Amino acid sequence: SCTRILKVVRLSAEISKTYEGLDRSSAEPVDFSAVIRNACEIFEAAAAEKGVRLECHMPDAPIILKAHTYRLQRLASNLIDNAIKFTPADGQIIVSLERNGASSVLKVADTGIGMTPEEQSLAFQRFYRADKSRGTPGNGLGLSLVHAIVNFYHGTITVESAQNRGTTFTVTLS
Repeated sequence: SCTRILKVVRLSAEISKTYEGLDRSSAEPVDFSAVIRNACEIFEAAAAEKGVRLECHMPDAPIILKAHTYRLQRLASNLIDNAIKFTPADGQIIVSLERNGASSVLKVADTGIGMTPEEQSLAFQRFYRADKSRGTPGNGLGLSLVHAIVNFYHGTITVESAQNRGTTFTVTLS
């Protein structure tokens, strides 16, 4: 119990620190496509173990952002991990990254359980867990951290979802 509480406290502190932007000046050029490709490779085994197909569509050329590698890793990991958690066996997850003008657009789309409109409106709040996700491991902080990271870089994140038809998170960063 203590370990779980400590993890929640640390993650909550990380979210607060990210929202406050305490270390924005230490950002460096990062190949966002390499970060996403690496995340897909890391989660490939977990997806396969669950019987979910994970596809990763990356551009040939690097997509360079002025960012922090660890924050982009957390962003990608949380989105992919959630997709795996909420996609049943024989489902599919497609992770794609593309350049759109001066912006990069990351999409994580799954064929999972989906969310109601109300759940979508609450998804980024700290500790929020939809009723149907309460039996799944987690603490309701992952999407809140993703939202904080996106805001830290002045980006946008949207969610499109339909119950039993899947969810797509779209992150746009410049």
